Formats: sequence, structure tokens, C-alpha cells
Amino acid sequence: MNRFSPFRLRAALLKSGMKQAELARKMGVSRAALSRILRGHRSPNSRFIGALKQGFPNLPLEYFFEISPPEEERPGGD
Repeated sequence: MNRFSPFRLRAALLKSGMKQAELARKMGVSRAALSRILRGHRSPNSRFIGALKQGFPNLPLEYFFEISPPEEERPGGD
């Protein structure tokens, strides 16, 4: 299962040197929506995910996701 990682988004933002307002403008999203997603208070929708390429054109979208093994491959899974 792939899960969006607010931590990775925050790391990319810090590394880029951009402010939240600049990233929100590049992505075409509100500063409030970006802030809620960065804090993990809201899950991003598909539009937001697609807009990540506008803010971070050199990063693959996969960077922003944590990939966990399928249920049957997890310890204790049957």
C-alpha cells in the first residue's frame, strides 16, 4: 500500500528553500490547504498530487509516498 508522506513533502520544501506560500502558488493550491497537508491534518487529493510536479519538477511523485509491503508479506500476516 502506498501512503502519502507529509514528512517527505516537508523535507522537499525545506531542501528547496521555498516558503509555503511560494510552493502553494507554483502548485496552484491555497496556502491553507498546503499547510493542512504538511501537518497531516488532511490527505491530499489527486489534483494536489498531480500539482506536486509543478512545485518539484525534479522529484518523482513516488518520492512523496511511503510504500509498505502487501498485507500477506507483513510479519504476522497470513
